[in-house]
Amino acid sequence: MAKELLYIEDFATRRIYFRRLRVPPLVTVYWRFIIANHFLRKFMRRYVADGQRAIVQGDRALEKIRWMRDLAVQVGLPCNDFDFQYDTFEIIAAVRHYYFGDFDERIIQRLEALKAAYEAKYPEPRYALMLDFSRFRLRRTHLRLMLKVMFRGEHGYRLVDRIVILNVLSLLYPVLKRLNRRVVPAFAKDSAMGFDAIFK
Repeated sequence: MAKELLYIEDFATRRIYFRRLRVPPLVTVYWRFIIANHFLRKFMRRYVADGQRAIVQGDRALEKIRWMRDLAVQVGLPCNDFDFQYDTFEIIAAVRHYYFGDFDERIIQRLEALKAAYEAKYPEPRYALMLDFSRFRLRRTHLRLMLKVMFRGEHGYRLVDRIVILNVLSLLYPVLKRLNRRVVPAFAKDSAMGFDAIFK
């Protein structure tokens, strides 16, 4: 169940490469951070062919956790761990609705309410929900072109990788990082093998 909620099958089974590394199969949950921002929404919708299927899979996995908790109550087992697991994965399932559902105020309000309730209920250490609903202003056609150039579907390098992605981008990265911190959040560069290591 955790695997079904953490990993979006259509994305996790793809082989996507950036520079010298394969893009990890898990990007919406980064170490102890659950991420919901407009850039990742655009990114995930580009690589997940059936977003509604991903939403349904997440909701069904959440129902299984609820069912397991009910069984635990019936046999007299403690439920604290089940409660924490359910509350955490309820947020992850809601993030799927944000990524693949219609963009409206209701999902924003729901995520903000879940974040406030989660933080009030569970002290550190716990997952941290990183919300940023400000628009990433890039037209769909431009985004597709950018992703097509930046990411590749095979292990070997293309000509554009050797000229631009490996060399030029490493020189431009410090500038890009300062210009748009929403693409590279502060917590990412401080984690083990942060974003900075990818561009060295």
